[in-house]
Amino acid sequence: RLEQCRGTGYLLTEGESKHIGKVVVPERFHLAMLQQTSIWVSAPLEYRIQVILDAYPTHDDLTAAFEPPIQALKDRLGKQVVGELLGLLADKEWSALIRRLLVDYYDPLYMHSRSQNRIDICIENLDDGVNKLKQAIAQLLPAQVPGYMRS
Repeated sequence: RLEQCRGTGYLLTEGESKHIGKVVVPERFHLAMLQQTSIWVSAPLEYRIQVILDAYPTHDDLTAAFEPPIQALKDRLGKQVVGELLGLLADKEWSALIRRLLVDYYDPLYMHSRSQNRIDICIENLDDGVNKLKQAIAQLLPAQVPGYMRS
């Protein structure tokens, strides 16, 4: 699918590691992602928790599916923290579980990969995010890129 983007002048991607699940990002493409200016999007923790809760409305149906991935975090987070996470899962304390996963696992993971060459934006809601992303993209993309129009 990357071939479809050849010659477009630019490509926007979500920052990812070299592996996305079982898929391996091509080395050249991954290096290009790391070397280019990135847009680092942050949002208040409560907003992020709510977005995740809204994205998975049938939490109770997913309880069994969440246990193995949480168990897999033992090496990174330790037995005690994973035990606490599993307790939150068993008690269906969704907000608290998401908070702990974000604070203890995902935020440190993403902070580690944060580029020095970046534009930082903090969003408060979806509309704010869209507007700030448009502004950040306008800073990155030169006016001569075919088909690109500044708004």
